[in-house]
Amino acid sequence: MSKKTSFFLGLLTGAGISAAITLILTPSDGQHNRDTMSYHFSNLKNRLLSLLKDKEIFQNTARTQGEEHISYITSEAQRLQSEIDELQNKIKNIPNQ
Repeated sequence: MSKKTSFFLGLLTGAGISAAITLILTPSDGQHNRDTMSYHFSNLKNRLLSLLKDKEIFQNTARTQGEEHISYITSEAQRLQSEIDELQNKIKNIPNQ
């Protein structure tokens, strides 16, 4: 796990724990607290799932674009190598003067 991911997960965990403690210590009834916590954790879960989906989409897009670039560069390198070979053959066939 990267440092960014670890930091982000730690930040979210800390935010969730602090929200839960705040809700528990507020002077409102238990059902209201549970409903509020459930609502916030549900939203957090949905946001995390959305981020994971976006991450997967970005990874697939980057992979596809990378493969396309590699394919293009490979074909261009082959084309240039063919041109070089052709020019070398022409040079070899030039009569000495």
